[in-house]
Amino acid sequence: MANTKDAYQKWIETNVIDEKIKLIIDYYSYKETKGLIYDLLGIGESTWERIKRKYPEVKEAIKKAKQLHEHLLLASLTIRATNQYVEESQTFIEEVAGKTKKKLLKPKSIYQLMLVQVNICYQNYMVRSTTIILK
Repeated sequence: MANTKDAYQKWIETNVIDEKIKLIIDYYSYKETKGLIYDLLGIGESTWERIKRKYPEVKEAIKKAKQLHEHLLLASLTIRATNQYVEESQTFIEEVAGKTKKKLLKPKSIYQLMLVQVNICYQNYMVRSTTIILK
């Protein structure tokens, strides 16, 4: 008898569905930018198109990711437009055996600086989302 389970059902059986959904969200919110989505998921293009059409959970994940991307983009543009200060370097202070160590990290390009700003916006968004859900 032929195996009639598709990739989505196999993900459920092997308990990797949450990882795959997270990867889909990261991809569609532009946090994951390398490669094509179906290559990242380890499936073919036609299988990906079939999964998108067939499973509402995947459709919903894509929709939420696109909304998140729009929110992060608007937040980043707002930060830039209102000239809010974003520190261009990060200082990490570590205490080891009673001694204090400082480590200074600077972004190497404007692209990395923008990623820092978007990550700050994303973290703020997630905190607000969690707060709204808890209330």
